[in-house]
Amino acid sequence: MQLCAWKDEQIPQNVGGYKLDTDTNSLPIFIKYEASQYGDRFLNPEEIEWFSKNNRSLQSPEFKWMLDGTEHTSEWKNRHFVPIFIRRKAEEKEKSYYYVGSAIAVDDSHESVNIADDGTQSKVVISTLKLTKPVDPELYRHLTGNAAF
Repeated sequence: MQLCAWKDEQIPQNVGGYKLDTDTNSLPIFIKYEASQYGDRFLNPEEIEWFSKNNRSLQSPEFKWMLDGTEHTSEWKNRHFVPIFIRRKAEEKEKSYYYVGSAIAVDDSHESVNIADDGTQSKVVISTLKLTKPVDPELYRHLTGNAAF
């Protein structure tokens, strides 16, 4: 997590999609697009619907941090560094993530239930992450298979 200036190196398997570091006020998010057991997806080139890990609520540490009362102000981006990386399902063997930008806002956070293929249910939090700028049209098409609109 050199991008985030973390003092300790992280084992990728331990990150599990995202990890909060309160010392640096950063929460890097790694999304496997179209390969996830969740519904993570682009809403448009500037917004991503993002699902938390299983067994999370709005009271979980990462959401208390994100939803600190500044989420609807310009101050939020000064207090939170949320870089977002996405990997396509088709590139599963390569394990290459693309940096698509940082979130400048989080909106519409709400609790929901994720139902796994085996029917088990887990609490999750779904949020909309707004990026600093739209994803490049070619990268957007590469990641989603759709043209940017």
